[in-house]
Amino acid sequence: RGPGESMTQEEIEERRLELETPGKYKSSGIVSWGPHHHIRIRNNEISWTADSGIRVNKGDYVEILYNTVSYCTWASRSAPSALVIAEATNIDDNDGLKIHIEGNCVHHNKNRLPFYAPRGMPPGAHPPFPWYGTREAKKIIDGQGIYLTRNHDSYKHGRFLIANNLCYSNGINGISVHHTDRIRVTHNTLVDNGLTNKSEGRQAAAGLAINSCNDVKIFNNIVQTRDGSDLAFPRY
Repeated sequence: RGPGESMTQEEIEERRLELETPGKYKSSGIVSWGPHHHIRIRNNEISWTADSGIRVNKGDYVEILYNTVSYCTWASRSAPSALVIAEATNIDDNDGLKIHIEGNCVHHNKNRLPFYAPRGMPPGAHPPFPWYGTREAKKIIDGQGIYLTRNHDSYKHGRFLIANNLCYSNGINGISVHHTDRIRVTHNTLVDNGLTNKSEGRQAAAGLAINSCNDVKIFNNIVQTRDGSDLAFPRY
């Protein structure tokens, strides 16, 4: 359990533009920055972290199974999502299933600050707008439940599976797959996502989003949006 529950909106807004913020404003749950491989994260309850609840960067042979991630990402300026695989890096040429996300419950994870990157955008990022990550940013367009991002360039061998997860009441989409190839998304239940108000700037999407991906199979998922004008299955 992290420190996020006790932080006020005024407090985190005052800290947003600092070059270095104290640790509690960027605290995460279980994180592997990598490069690491053969990682198993199973049967954990993670809540109220300022940043992501579970995050694996530059990983291969990863299992994230039967965890609960709730009330995370509320106090960070780094555009976090609740459960993240980013910049996956293959260690061999095995083209079978190697990154497996299944049976997790991910709920009430929402960003309360616009993204700010005081030292510039990370390598491989694809800023959606010129103002994204700047001091002037006012819109909150991040805060997914399960998020796979920036895996296309570094992950040439291996497949992903996202299955049998329950994602509800997260800030934007329940599941978002971004710049990631060779993935199967099946038997997930995504309901009442889009907790971030559209007045805060988010896109009209709150379900299962696919952005710039190849070799994607999506089937037998249940998706219901809380706002009838939101897209349940956005494709970009």
